[in-house]
Amino acid sequence: MIKSQDISIVVQGPIIKQETKKCLKSIQKFFPNAEVILSTWEGSDVSDLNGLYNILVLNKDPGFGYIYKHENKQKLNNLNRQIFSTQEGLKKATKKYAMKIRTNEIFTNNTFLKFFDKYQDRLDEYKLFERKILTSTLFSRFYFDDYKGTKEISKIQLAFHVSDVWFFGLKTDLETYFDIPLAKEPDFSNYYKKEENREKFNPYIIIDETYLQFAAEQYIALECFKKHFKDISMEHAGDLNDTLIEKSRKCLINNFIFLEYKDAGIYFNKYKIIKYTHFSPVYLDVYNEYRQEYEYKKYCDNNYNISEKTKFIIENNDFQNDYMFLFIHIQRVIKFKKGFRTIEEIFITLFLCIKFIFKYYKVFFM
Repeated sequence: MIKSQDISIVVQGPIIKQETKKCLKSIQKFFPNAEVILSTWEGSDVSDLNGLYNILVLNKDPGFGYIYKHENKQKLNNLNRQIFSTQEGLKKATKKYAMKIRTNEIFTNNTFLKFFDKYQDRLDEYKLFERKILTSTLFSRFYFDDYKGTKEISKIQLAFHVSDVWFFGLKTDLETYFDIPLAKEPDFSNYYKKEENREKFNPYIIIDETYLQFAAEQYIALECFKKHFKDISMEHAGDLNDTLIEKSRKCLINNFIFLEYKDAGIYFNKYKIIKYTHFSPVYLDVYNEYRQEYEYKKYCDNNYNISEKTKFIIENNDFQNDYMFLFIHIQRVIKFKKGFRTIEEIFITLFLCIKFIFKYYKVFFM
């Protein structure tokens, strides 16, 4: 197993009160001899973090864009901040292996290291890194669902949508992945607002009033792969076709290993659902353990044995629809009403759960 003294951990982003301290302390606990590089911003107060890192990098802020901006509400796009602070942190790394995490992520164990040697068969086509990079299932999207509260789900395929919350691999491979230019603002954030782009398909307008050319996750992956493979080109997030989707699937399964929280042991406090991804309506849309095995067998190792449960979950559209609608219902009731408020809501939810279990009980015993 990889030893902590052979790992450089780049902790990138803003200093977030007690969360950054918890992050650094968790590194000390599970990676006691790792080289810890804190890559943050000029003027940051790190006085409370003495002894919790080896190298401090204070970067000049490259600025931000907007995911959306209204008169009374705005959400920042920190894509360039993430890229730049990661690049500068990796420049200081001296170990064979490197990891990039955010300043508000916490390790609960180090089990992800056990997966570094798994799924190692590769296609020659679109093989970029020397070894596959480990990353999170969270936001490694395969599909995006437009359900709008109806019984019809429109599955929108996504290309090059690799989670950006954490990465682990050879230092040289992480350097390759992040050797990309910064997004050009403000055009990047306002791409779909420009007159010539207003009619182009924007898959993200469904959930947010966002006009980004690409999601942050897409931008990083796409810029990396199109730099190394000249046949990969994508103008905007909605610029999709079957050929491009196929290239994306090959690139992703050929160069990454996707891990759920139960296998990674990395907790992202901003998204508490990460501990319970099985109970999320988006679980079947991401590179979960079943999707990963299925894609790995299809593209990398035809002899890899996948379970009947994996086949059923990935290939059965009725199961996927029923699963999503059940958890969409639960999520809406709890999210918008802060818990069950009426006896009727409780009974309806119990009925839907029992109906689902009765219909698919065999899946739980496969």
